[in-house]
Amino acid sequence: MFVSPNRLAPIPFIASQQIRDAIAGMGRTEDVRFSPDGRQLAVAGYFRNRISVFRTHVHRSAQGPHIELTQLVHIESTSLIHPHGVDFIDDRHIVVSNRRGGLEIFAVPERNEEISTVSEAAVLSVAAEANGLLKAPGSVRVSRSELGRADLLVCNNQGDTLTRHLLDTGKQLRWIEQGTKLAKWLDLPDGLALSEDGRWLAVSSHEGHIVLVYDLSAGLDVESDPVGILRGVFAPHGLAFSADGNRLIVADADTPYLHVYAADATGWCGVRFPLASLQAMDVATYERGHYAPGEGGVKGVSFCGHTGILATTCHHQPLACFDLESICANAPVPAEVEPAVEETSLLHERRKEEMRYELLIMARLTDAKAYTQDILDSVSWRLTRPLRDSKRLVEGLRQKMIPRRG
Repeated sequence: MFVSPNRLAPIPFIASQQIRDAIAGMGRTEDVRFSPDGRQLAVAGYFRNRISVFRTHVHRSAQGPHIELTQLVHIESTSLIHPHGVDFIDDRHIVVSNRRGGLEIFAVPERNEEISTVSEAAVLSVAAEANGLLKAPGSVRVSRSELGRADLLVCNNQGDTLTRHLLDTGKQLRWIEQGTKLAKWLDLPDGLALSEDGRWLAVSSHEGHIVLVYDLSAGLDVESDPVGILRGVFAPHGLAFSADGNRLIVADADTPYLHVYAADATGWCGVRFPLASLQAMDVATYERGHYAPGEGGVKGVSFCGHTGILATTCHHQPLACFDLESICANAPVPAEVEPAVEETSLLHERRKEEMRYELLIMARLTDAKAYTQDILDSVSWRLTRPLRDSKRLVEGLRQKMIPRRG
């Protein structure tokens, strides 16, 4: 049973009953993303094989923020097969990563009706088997540039890789370059976040029960090590940086909590634990979805810098929004005097030492896991399986035949 003194209150929706019913009927939702202008919100409908795009308006008053949902369009396509990740390339195009497919780019349809469903063909695709890079793609994140290009970073759940897909966003969308960006330390990568200034990249490692933070200013390749590790989360999924990049919101898919982490004078270097764990749903809602480890909690997370709103998704709470100011108020950073240059240098060295120790432990765990898997894959282990099974059977029968006392 989870009880939190820091229960977050969702922001009320201003919407018609038809739109409310549509939200309630979305089923399992995965990633969620605001458009660059903050006026649209796209949600991945995993089992319904569609993307739902809302038109949004945020109103703030003395009573707090309210979100008006005025229109909703469902995008359906034969190429949407368990859509998991979604992001906006610009205000007119979205990219979708399919757990059982590839990457698909769609034009966001113009809408006149309050609710509509449109069957769309992708304007550009990358099939999962086309280049061997995509292996059960999950989350996708777009980094836009002023040069008419967009970097698409994709988590590959089964490949344990992060792949990069460079897109020309000129008059005609086309792929420029594709390749593997990260392949070290990842163990079922399940979520991505980029800081607004483009310096920090956060990747959730589901099976590692950690979030890895990379400094993009130092470059990135398949052998890059993280500069920071975030612990204290069981099943990290969706991630979102605050506008200034000093806070990171992490969704724990195994609990009803959002974890809040904070940077310090070193940025995101070193090992960190949450400042606060804030309950984002009631216990009954969480328990309805907690049929297995890693399920029931929040999945997708997206922050809108224009409005200060944080959107979340999961199966039994398909869409909810929170005020980031309220979240940060529940996770205050301890007041500290600005460190002197000498103290900052010492802090950097301490953080680096923490990381050297953590990476050493992770390397040994990785070696142990590989050694165990080699044993399980060996011919001798497979050949002796009937003997092990028969021994367990005999032991089970023996236990049942032991006379019970009393």
